[in-house]
Amino acid sequence: MKIVIDQQGNVRMVVSKLVDESLFTTAEKRRASHVLPWNPWLRALFVRLRRWFGETGRIAELTRRFPGAWLVDLSPSNGPTFGPFHRREWAIRFEVAWLERNAL
Repeated sequence: MKIVIDQQGNVRMVVSKLVDESLFTTAEKRRASHVLPWNPWLRALFVRLRRWFGETGRIAELTRRFPGAWLVDLSPSNGPTFGPFHRREWAIRFEVAWLERNAL
């Protein structure tokens, strides 16, 4: 894991499920990217379900198993969109690597 502390004392890092988020209770968290289905119809459904039900729970887990290719949208970090990736896990690996190289 890379952690960057700038001259103003701001800390930036890529946080994943492997990190205990209770360590950062006072931190302001901001989404740096999105991994979304490549198919526009599945993408629209994915976004709506996540908006309605959130990032955790059974529905969120269901959306992680949508069939087909995936894209990485790095626009929240002023980055481009990449894809298609044929497996969601590959898209996530690419996303983390890009963020560590370019957003930190």
